[in-house]
Amino acid sequence: MAISELAISPGDHAGSQGEARHSGSAASPAFSLVIPALNEVNRLPKFLESAGAYLCETMESRFEIIVVDDGSSDGTDSMLKEWSADSPQYRFVQHPLNRGKGAALRSGLAAAKGNG
Repeated sequence: MAISELAISPGDHAGSQGEARHSGSAASPAFSLVIPALNEVNRLPKFLESAGAYLCETMESRFEIIVVDDGSSDGTDSMLKEWSADSPQYRFVQHPLNRGKGAALRSGLAAAKGNG
């Protein structure tokens, strides 16, 4: 399960982030799950496995999980980059500095491609 990365600078606005780098089909997912995260290196892997398994059962492969690292200092960004190998359903947005939960959600929603 690869995680694509989209870095967001502190001055970026939700609509000006550009395209996340990721591989996969051009078809839009039916569902996007956005997860804001701050210093969650110990809890995210288990949660992502659980959420991914549930969505895979219920949505087949028509979903994406976007984790927004909101300036973590505990290695969350490294864990997300290395977490898995090859799944376009998992994407990663990074704020270099903590911008707050609302900004993290806006960034994740701006990156979302779900059509539902």
